[in-house]
Amino acid sequence: MRVGFIGAGRMGAPMVRRLTTAGHQVRALGRDDEKRTAVAELGAEPVARRARRSRTPT
Repeated sequence: MRVGFIGAGRMGAPMVRRLTTAGHQVRALGRDDEKRTAVAELGAEPVARRARRSRTPT
């Protein structure tokens, strides 16, 4: 499953960690370089900007 997170702080980080450990592809928004580095250390792909819209899988 592919999952996107806006923020991986106090609440999001444990969820991101569990999802990546379970083998899911996770992208997470980080507001600055420090946050994006932390997201990468959780096993997720860090992104700097949110997408304009999301797609529903077909």
